[in-house]
Amino acid sequence: MAEPEAAPKSEAHSGSDPQAIAVTFSGRAGEFTQIWLVNLALTLASCGLYMPWARVRTRRYFVGQTRLQSSGFDYSANPRALFLGWLVIGLGFSLVSGFSDLLTANLAAAVELVVKKPWVVAAVTFAAGLLTLALQGTIFAWLLLQSLRYNANQTTYRHLRFGFGTVSSRLRLWREMALLLVLGALVPVSLGLLQPYVAWRWRRFLIRHRRFGTTPFAFTATPADFRRLHLRALPLLLTALAAPFVPLVWLIQGSSGTELPTLVLIVVTVASLLLLLVWSCWLEARAAILTWRHTLLGELRFDCAWRARELLGLRLIHGLALLLSLGLLWPWVRIREARYRLGRIRVSPLHALDSFLAAEEEQVSALAEGGFALEDAMSGLFDISF
Repeated sequence: MAEPEAAPKSEAHSGSDPQAIAVTFSGRAGEFTQIWLVNLALTLASCGLYMPWARVRTRRYFVGQTRLQSSGFDYSANPRALFLGWLVIGLGFSLVSGFSDLLTANLAAAVELVVKKPWVVAAVTFAAGLLTLALQGTIFAWLLLQSLRYNANQTTYRHLRFGFGTVSSRLRLWREMALLLVLGALVPVSLGLLQPYVAWRWRRFLIRHRRFGTTPFAFTATPADFRRLHLRALPLLLTALAAPFVPLVWLIQGSSGTELPTLVLIVVTVASLLLLLVWSCWLEARAAILTWRHTLLGELRFDCAWRARELLGLRLIHGLALLLSLGLLWPWVRIREARYRLGRIRVSPLHALDSFLAAEEEQVSALAEGGFALEDAMSGLFDISF
């Protein structure tokens, strides 16, 4: 597939830019394997109760091993707060689910006694199910938003915090999140036509509400950019989806009693899966490049050098490694994925980062630290991120 045209110089940032700073990831498979094995053993021994501690240890390792201009990032979440949040979430969803099922059953029985028309009972049951689904989706949207806020607030770089949204924008953020979930549910109904718009809107939501210190990120891509990107990938997707129908056409047009060789079916199936994998890698790489090149933080600009063929090679090697090791090489896979993805992101210009950090430190020092502490403690109760 042909590569898209190069972005304008004002938006594209070549890796050869002498003022560009490369993000580095120094994690090692051996170190993370030890963390992973301890987390796995303690999680199994505690019947899953250790999972919040395991999640914090894993995230802290990956964030701490990520560096920019010789300075590392830090993640300081409180596992006890996350554990309490998990209990609250589990209890809340269990109560909502149980109450919804009981209400639906009793409502259907009452309507059947009064109306005694099957179609009315079916309509009422369907409406009650939709209402239950909407309630659960509303709760999930709120929890996901709290998770985004918490993880951003617990991440720092050179003692400056990241953030997501503000106290005054919480209601607007929740409405956007709920709308995104509804649009995502409508993507299959629209046969994928909504996918480019949803992809653009989700990235805009994640980026433009995020801030570093007191400076917000900006996202300049448009829905048309993502629509063109998905259209360029569409022929490959259609080819991959149409490949399994080739044997059917061959059978229909062939003579009666003709049997299709098993080898042909295997080859066609494998070819279709490989084409889907190529399509996925190409779209992921180009979407990442498009997203990073349209992300701004003050005067800072970003660039991404992901390549579809490199992602494809990683997927094939990692899939084979996990298959042959029965999943035991998962830490090695995670480290290699992080090293590739982070190591091909650049920030420029160099002088802008230093001046930006100096200005931000001066502004943030005037803020009340107690406000951050209160916000983190409340948000930590609802961390459900993956």
